[in-house]
Amino acid sequence: MPNQNWAIVARVPTFSEAEVIKLLLETENVETDIQAIDSINPTAGFNLLVEADLVHRAKWILKNQGITNGELSYLATGELQKENQNTEYDKEQ
Repeated sequence: MPNQNWAIVARVPTFSEAEVIKLLLETENVETDIQAIDSINPTAGFNLLVEADLVHRAKWILKNQGITNGELSYLATGELQKENQNTEYDKEQ
């Protein structure tokens, strides 16, 4: 990480979710870094860091994208969570 002031803008449970948010922010020209909360225990989650000057912008981008936790999980894993699956489709099967 370059010598800058960085601030945590989000915490997520998986690296894949962190990568999705990182890509989203970087498409909006917000430099982002991912940091493990606990380097020994990967299940502890991950922090997304942005330059301190861009925290407000990053939070605004994330808020206005309207991405839910279920959508993040789907983007990261390709699997729908049970509550997000189409129940009408399931009944037809």
